[in-house]
Amino acid sequence: MNHVTDAQTMINADPLIRAMTARLSSSTDPVWRKKAGSMLTALICVVRYKCLQEKCEATEEIVKGYLPLTKMNELCAEAKFEGWPEETWQKQEGYLSTLAGFRIGQIGRPSEWRSDALDQHG
Repeated sequence: MNHVTDAQTMINADPLIRAMTARLSSSTDPVWRKKAGSMLTALICVVRYKCLQEKCEATEEIVKGYLPLTKMNELCAEAKFEGWPEETWQKQEGYLSTLAGFRIGQIGRPSEWRSDALDQHG
């Protein structure tokens, strides 16, 4: 069993991921589009797990609520510190670690971030 292929199949089959990443196709910058798609996919995976724990449906509105960097950070920190399975938050942590000015050791402590982390995320 190839876990990478299985994970990609799951992502491609996820209607929430498909719906939200499809809207990115209007961007003319393919580099930004790819990075935004990866960020959304990672975020949706964490949100889905949280919603399973809370016995509620993961919706686009819930995902959008976690798009601000501080909210995304809080969710990733919760997942990591509460011991959620690594596959639910690893990609999100990976996205966060790509932001200039963000240090993964500062997860859960946004007051210590450099301002360019917030600027880069938008």
